[in-house]
Amino acid sequence: MDIHDYAESKRLSLRQVLDFTSSVNPLGPSNKAKNAIRKSIKFLEFPPDKKIRYLKRYICKQERIEEGCIVFGQGSSSLLHSLLKATEPKTILLVSPVSKRYRDILHNYRIDIQLFPVEEKYPPQFSIDITGLIDRLKTVDMIILPNPHDVTGTIMPAENLGSLIEATEKTGKILVIDERYMDFAPYKSFVKLVTESQNTLILRTFSIFHALKGLPLGYGAGSPALMKKLSDNLIPTQGNALVYAAAIVSLKDKGHKTRTIKLVKEEKKYFIEKLKQVDGLQIFDTSCNFLLLKIERQIPDLASLFIKYHIIIDEYSSESANTYLKVPLKRHKFNAQFIKTLKNILKT
Repeated sequence: MDIHDYAESKRLSLRQVLDFTSSVNPLGPSNKAKNAIRKSIKFLEFPPDKKIRYLKRYICKQERIEEGCIVFGQGSSSLLHSLLKATEPKTILLVSPVSKRYRDILHNYRIDIQLFPVEEKYPPQFSIDITGLIDRLKTVDMIILPNPHDVTGTIMPAENLGSLIEATEKTGKILVIDERYMDFAPYKSFVKLVTESQNTLILRTFSIFHALKGLPLGYGAGSPALMKKLSDNLIPTQGNALVYAAAIVSLKDKGHKTRTIKLVKEEKKYFIEKLKQVDGLQIFDTSCNFLLLKIERQIPDLASLFIKYHIIIDEYSSESANTYLKVPLKRHKFNAQFIKTLKNILKT
């Protein structure tokens, strides 16, 4: 459910609705980014820099890659649309459970979607069978791999990801590594390695960790040849001067990142302590800014029960009839409200 549609239908402001389908940084944009936006207003009479030179140079310097290895677009979803247009895959393999975002992106394409399930293990965690995933390369044209996974939070070990990239090169298939949540995780991106391959693309966005969702901007990194294909098929082509200014300042604001990681850690601890004694509920921690909750019994119309409290949830069902809730962490009072609501629903 879209927060704007629901708010309008109930005649509420957006701030009266708790959107627990959005994983945007609970602190919001960096204060320095907000200030950069205000300062950039005086440049609105000029066209935006089509080469996005300052932001591009900064990222390339940090990642130690060439400028021809990076392409910007209006969000990582827009870049994925452009890649699909440029490469026209017939079959795509997705690691399931698949988020609504990917289903929406792929909905209007005549593409055969195949699923590769993550494995649930004990203690509570998920893993991806790398041998099985590489074997499936034989039957598909493209693999889309959120890393960390955007539902389970699973991160593929470095050696496994390296093996997958190598296998992709040998088979000539395309690998898309979506790193929307990588800034929350204590791991390094594989940007440098990816730019040295021919068929692998990394997608990054400023919408989630940097909370610039209202000014969408993302970039793809890969080989110059693949970036040329992507650049030639951008839909739409560019962003605007305000987001370019906010993006580069956001990357430089180390204090905002430290505060974000601290808040996420504290709220995770609070969340887990409050829910770990609830019967029939299993908690999966992640290295991202969300938790995954497994409700070990069927609850009809769970989303409808939450919406009575003006809370929109992100719900998934497994083949074994278990219900999973992806719960992005918000500010403390909103997390407390969610926990209270969940407990009330489970009791009744």
